[in-house]
Amino acid sequence: MSTTQSAVRSKYSRNPANEDARARHSRAAGMEFRHTKLLLDPYITPETSVVEFGCATGHYAEHWHDKCKSYTGVDITQENVDFFNAKKLSNARAQLGDAAHCPEFPDASFDVVLCLGPMYHLPADERALAMAEMARVCKPGGVLAFAYINKVGVLMQCMTNRIMRDKLSWRKRLRRCNAYYPNRKGNECVFAGVNDIDNPFFFTMPEEMEPLAEQHGLRVLQNAGVDMTLNEEQINHMDDEQYACWLEFAEYMLRFPSVTGMAGHALMICGK
Repeated sequence: MSTTQSAVRSKYSRNPANEDARARHSRAAGMEFRHTKLLLDPYITPETSVVEFGCATGHYAEHWHDKCKSYTGVDITQENVDFFNAKKLSNARAQLGDAAHCPEFPDASFDVVLCLGPMYHLPADERALAMAEMARVCKPGGVLAFAYINKVGVLMQCMTNRIMRDKLSWRKRLRRCNAYYPNRKGNECVFAGVNDIDNPFFFTMPEEMEPLAEQHGLRVLQNAGVDMTLNEEQINHMDDEQYACWLEFAEYMLRFPSVTGMAGHALMICGK
């Protein structure tokens, strides 16, 4: 069982409808979801069985439920599970579960294993436990995907986004004494890979995630930054032509591992 389980449940049980709408809050907010789907679409086919750990309210299930053989959502928060199942998606069902310990699934149960939230909320030793469980339930020859938060990308976004500093509590509170980042406390928190408040967020980098995958017998196929939104205000205020050009450039950046750590969120795709 993950040690952050209680804190995660407390955070996400309050308003599942808000979580469900997060991808639609703004153009910038939707980048992570848009690019995650773009990167994973080729791996999800009518022949694949899919499990998504940290399924939340079912945003990705809505996209993939009718494109695969079966879709199983797993979340640690009952309110999210209920919200997911209330959508009555064909071929998809959610259940309570913990990514760091999921004995309810036998070895080699799924063709595609998605871990699109738990790594945000697990300290380093428990990320390793979750990685081991994901590898265990994936079939040989299957595909796994791990979403994670970058230390460097998070701090860069704190420094450049007024909207984020004002509205996102776990970033906002990297400040102290009403002094926005840069500040010493912010450095200490992110260098340590953990935020400094009750909300359980943990940070890593591609150079930490890839060796972890290899330690569990996985091959890294791609590691891409999915929200290169260093200035959300600017993205949200682009006209349609500018936004189309930005999307084209953002998709271009997905190809280059050298810039992955500059994104706030990244996606590592592995083969077993």
